[in-house]
Amino acid sequence: MSEARRSKGKPTIEQRLLDHGARYEFFVAVSMLERLNPHAVRVGGEGPYSGEVIRFRHDHDLAFNAGEIGGIRRVPIPQPPEHVLEQPRYRYEMTTSFMGVSGTMTPMPLYLAEELCQDDEGARIKREFLDLFHHRLVSLVYRVGIKFDFAREYTNEADDPWSRRMLAMAGLDAYERWRLRHLTRRQLLRLAPLLASKVRSARTLALAVQDVTAEALGDATVNVTQFTGDWTLLDPEQRISVGLANSQLGINAVLGVECFHRGGKATIVIGPLRDNFRRFVADGDMFPVICELVGMLSPEPIDYELDLVL
Repeated sequence: MSEARRSKGKPTIEQRLLDHGARYEFFVAVSMLERLNPHAVRVGGEGPYSGEVIRFRHDHDLAFNAGEIGGIRRVPIPQPPEHVLEQPRYRYEMTTSFMGVSGTMTPMPLYLAEELCQDDEGARIKREFLDLFHHRLVSLVYRVGIKFDFAREYTNEADDPWSRRMLAMAGLDAYERWRLRHLTRRQLLRLAPLLASKVRSARTLALAVQDVTAEALGDATVNVTQFTGDWTLLDPEQRISVGLANSQLGINAVLGVECFHRGGKATIVIGPLRDNFRRFVADGDMFPVICELVGMLSPEPIDYELDLVL
């Protein structure tokens, strides 16, 4: 009951646009309508024209317009006879007051603009014809206006054109099939400055791990301890063979089949952790995320150890 009252008392975004469309700025209103219909063809895009969810009409009235939008209404899309039993589809008609050949903005003689205001069939047909050009003209104005507006075009999944371009500049192919299983475009978009840099330092790695695991860290911090080292197997041709090879003391002679490689390993220290430590163990949800991130940021043959501090 409380949810019903809340939804009844607070109008939706669509309802606010329909009731008070004239209060909104043009680019804001069109962007909101497009986001309400994410599967529709983009306004002013490559088409088809019939797939667009917004139709632009010009205000043919000769009265003064207080804003860029005269009004927005939701109208049914005409269906062919063979689809008459299907669920009806709707689109929005937005009446604009700029860049038109009728109304107060008309470049034509005033008597021609007055003819378009007449309430007869001939004037209606003329208005419908001119609105074909109004729609395309205003659609292109919208595309030009948002072309370099990253904030307005951004989506939560970071699959918008600008996010893809920025990921491409950081060295990630976001146009073809996304190859990473655990890292999302949105997470990597936040790391774009680190990914674009040629420096892959311990601080870079610590900042990246802390960012992608922030919601699971709590009060814990991430540090990377360098040069913790690890034992590395020697190739057969590098092992000592008395009297034959690698037997010069102080030069190439090594006892055993392993050597301690100081630069072969680093340790990622995360802590202090509490109950959230379970998310960072081998079967936790953060462990594969860290592994994928480390493999991408540090392609060099360096092993990493995850040290969880309780």
